[in-house]
Amino acid sequence: ALRRLKHLLLADLYLPNVIKLYRRLDELLGARSEPVMLMASSPPFSVAVVGALIKRRHPDKVVFAVDMRDAWALHNALGGIKAIKRAIERRVLRRADRVTTVSKGLADEFQAHYGVEVGVMYNVATHYLDVPPAPRIDLREVNPQIDPARAVLVYTGSTPEHHYDLAAIVGAVARLKRERPALAQRLQLVFVGACDEVRREAQAQGVGAPEIVFVSHLPHATARSVQASATALLFLAHHGPNNLGVVSTKLFEYLCLGQPVLPLDLCECSDVDVLLRRYCGASINAHG
Repeated sequence: ALRRLKHLLLADLYLPNVIKLYRRLDELLGARSEPVMLMASSPPFSVAVVGALIKRRHPDKVVFAVDMRDAWALHNALGGIKAIKRAIERRVLRRADRVTTVSKGLADEFQAHYGVEVGVMYNVATHYLDVPPAPRIDLREVNPQIDPARAVLVYTGSTPEHHYDLAAIVGAVARLKRERPALAQRLQLVFVGACDEVRREAQAQGVGAPEIVFVSHLPHATARSVQASATALLFLAHHGPNNLGVVSTKLFEYLCLGQPVLPLDLCECSDVDVLLRRYCGASINAHG
């Protein structure tokens, strides 16, 4: 309820720290004559709004660039009055001298709705390459319900509301158990982290252990060992046409681990589909 109210009132745009940022930038630019490059990375979208306001106040001093790492008004999982949010997002992006985003799908969305030219730079998260390989563990150490005799498909992270087609994913497990029980006994899905939405959906559909197992938050090192010990890693694609151009850094985290990746609800020719084909040679999925 609080989250919905926050989006309805656009509270993030006028928090005290946002107002303080605007005033400080205005003060700094008022004291100098040389032009500056002002770069805003959204989310949070409030910093992009501040940048646009500063660009309007000091047009000759500021070259304004916005990197939209996610949509704001065009995001289907965020609330608020869409017409007002899109008007704000349109003005901010049109005020910018340069707009970039993290996928071709998102670039197409921004160009189609706002008529702005958008460059694409994938957020590859190369820091995962610098992390030494994690040791494998007996997965029963984190939950005794995990069955090492089964093919264990692991998802680590969170499952925010309205981001993924959880009903279909859980429903597929229920259908497999009902129609192919022998095959269902060879498979296990393990969700690690803040996955309460999956848990509620599983309860609603009457699916539980051993087909689906939940593990609460783990230390980062332990979570990496769980990933290294899985049969394959589950990648949940954002639910919507062309997956709404969402390319989660989770993809690059998984690829750097060198483990097999099984994407669910992935649309053919979406950014993630193209990346998997390019870097893995194939994209195995019942495409959404």
